[in-house]
Amino acid sequence: MKYLATLALAAACMMIIGCGDDPASSNAPTLSNGSMGAKVNGSGWGATSIQTSWQSNVLSLGGSEIAGSGNRQINITAMVSSTGTYQFNPFAGINASYTEGSFSGGVNVKIYQVTSGTLKVDKLTSSGASGTFSFEGKESQNGTETRSVTEGTFDVKF
Repeated sequence: MKYLATLALAAACMMIIGCGDDPASSNAPTLSNGSMGAKVNGSGWGATSIQTSWQSNVLSLGGSEIAGSGNRQINITAMVSSTGTYQFNPFAGINASYTEGSFSGGVNVKIYQVTSGTLKVDKLTSSGASGTFSFEGKESQNGTETRSVTEGTFDVKF
């Protein structure tokens, strides 16, 4: 049994090392309602759960990656009525955040609010949306830590 666990760990490490330069979309498993992936500070992130909607011209994208005793989330809310490129600006109804949560040894949650970035919507229909995103976020509690979300992709169904 120890041998199998060691072999599985070695295979996982080789996959992580071997996938370092892969596009972010390869980090996103395809779920029944689509996929969402990105790199956070250069490390792959892929949603294992996605919640989406587009109602009254408000596009909402929420993706969570649950692993072990932690959770990482990307949430995007944007007032958009058509395809195009939009600058993140909470005051203009285009917002994003990245959240890291750890539940090991107590609850520790950090939320990084968007400070700059871009949302590009390539497809927007009543049945789904796709596009790309990238943004910089600043930790909302102490305001000193930052996270860089790059190579973000989404292809979702409503």
